[in-house]
Amino acid sequence: MSPVPPQLVQLNCPQCQAVFRTNLYSLIEANQQPDLKHALLTGQLNVAVCPACHAATLIAAPLAYHDAEKQVCFVYIPQEMHLGTEEQEQIIGERTGAILQALPPDRPRGYLLTPHRFMSLPSLIDAILDADGIPREVIEQQRHLVELISTLAEALDDEARLSRLVEQHRNDLTYEFFAALSAFIEASAQEQRDDSTQMLTRLREKLIQMTGLTDAGSPLSQGEWNDLFERLKATPEDALAELVAEARPFIDYQFFQSWTAQIEALEQAGKTDEAHHLTGAGRSFSKPWSR
Repeated sequence: MSPVPPQLVQLNCPQCQAVFRTNLYSLIEANQQPDLKHALLTGQLNVAVCPACHAATLIAAPLAYHDAEKQVCFVYIPQEMHLGTEEQEQIIGERTGAILQALPPDRPRGYLLTPHRFMSLPSLIDAILDADGIPREVIEQQRHLVELISTLAEALDDEARLSRLVEQHRNDLTYEFFAALSAFIEASAQEQRDDSTQMLTRLREKLIQMTGLTDAGSPLSQGEWNDLFERLKATPEDALAELVAEARPFIDYQFFQSWTAQIEALEQAGKTDEAHHLTGAGRSFSKPWSR
């Protein structure tokens, strides 16, 4: 089935009142649009970034999520739209009707007669992750990362506020945080959302500067760097603490980027066990960054 293209809508920036246009998605086909699914799960879908003042605004609009493989259909209708029951039913009917029309005749479709309805975005995201079999603690960690990135992004152009937030959340600025932020930037770039990509990239650069993440020790030669990579990859997770302590002065953001790239390459190659091991090893780096 062909994915539904986004609708181009015109908005007034709530911060500076500038008028601009942006894409608005109303239906996500999870199996055909994994990039949009990722954007939804990371709080980036239907987020408009003003080209004038760079303020980010979440557009409150109905959204349907469909996963034919798992026979899941969710419909999100924002509570702040204050729609009556009849209007909600009309929206649900339109979304499920579009899915039914595009669904191949040999596919099950009974589940589309009773789609699950959600009034808040976090509850929709929780349901998607739960359907994917993601453990509850991972869901909570994901939500915390998304909320923290969103909070920091909102303060990007307010130096004093951003500085206070960095100090307040310094213990949360770990390997997982920067890896997640880099993943958000990559997803935005792949979806050609230039404003969002530029904003998140600016945030990453600012956080690196403010946390002193680039204040690493003496640079390693390429051979030494490769050797450190191989030693970390080969070390069992329960024995990593001593090696990480030894390598700590050399584990900077560039190191993290290379480490994350290796994980992504292994996942794309289908080597999930190796990717899982590197992800676990990466968590051993996750001590707060300080000057």
